[in-house]
Amino acid sequence: MSDQPCIRLNELKVAERQPIGQGGFAKVYRAWHPTHHMVAVKILNSNLDMRQFESERRILNSAHAANACVPYYGYISENWRGLHYNGLMFKFMECGSLYELLYRHNVYPENCLAFRMLYDISEGMQKLHEINRDNRVLHCDLKPGNILLDSDLHAKLCDFGGSMFATVTECRGRVIKTDPTGTRTVHYCAPEFFQDNFRRTSKYDVYSFAIVAWGLLARSLPYVDRTVDEVKLFVTGGGRPDINSIMDNECVKELIQRCWDQSSSARPDFREIFGTLEQPLAATEERVMANAVQHAKEALMRKLNTSFQRP
Repeated sequence: MSDQPCIRLNELKVAERQPIGQGGFAKVYRAWHPTHHMVAVKILNSNLDMRQFESERRILNSAHAANACVPYYGYISENWRGLHYNGLMFKFMECGSLYELLYRHNVYPENCLAFRMLYDISEGMQKLHEINRDNRVLHCDLKPGNILLDSDLHAKLCDFGGSMFATVTECRGRVIKTDPTGTRTVHYCAPEFFQDNFRRTSKYDVYSFAIVAWGLLARSLPYVDRTVDEVKLFVTGGGRPDINSIMDNECVKELIQRCWDQSSSARPDFREIFGTLEQPLAATEERVMANAVQHAKEALMRKLNTSFQRP
């Protein structure tokens, strides 16, 4: 798998001094690039282990080639004014993250658009899990903050800092790897995560998808009235969000319940999930979908009260 090119810092014109996002390991800036135009630049913290940076680059190369993630344009590894910078450059996703759309701006898509978003997510996850016969990719941190939306509200996966490769044998249900960082958002963690002998499998991502799907369709964060410790006890005891909080679509309800099954082996894979979600989408007229996208974008723009332009 060939690597994306190295990007020079002097090629970039940063739009704002303040980051547009940040997490435990990096800050993200909006910038202008002469070839790719508006981009998002993820600058990793200086104390980050280089092996983790190289691992994320390898996974991104595979995910980008499979069209399974936000378009990835290249990496940064350069000394600048006495400091060394490591970073990654992506297409700028105009509508932000699914988390921001739902839980910061309180914009909730109509059901047909919500189904399309879930379809996009499941398609990306299917491609990740099936990248090739010997080197599948597990996302390991699927949640609304790691799902970005383009100008037409199509969903793409991002943030592969905690992801890992898994062999075919491992993906068939045997040992994957223990959690490397312990920084997952607990609400999206499968019950097996809290066991002492936890091992990662592809079905861990399936569980996380179910919680994302429930939140999108129920228009609510999961477990809002529970502490982290209460969530752990509730989930390991078989508790889940109220499935009856989502709209009356028995096919989708059943799918979500199968995806968050207590037994990881009973959960479907993303190929089956992707196929199931094709059914409600096929019944949606293009005009209806276009109107749903337009309504959601207008609501988002009213909340943002801004436009995305070249700096």
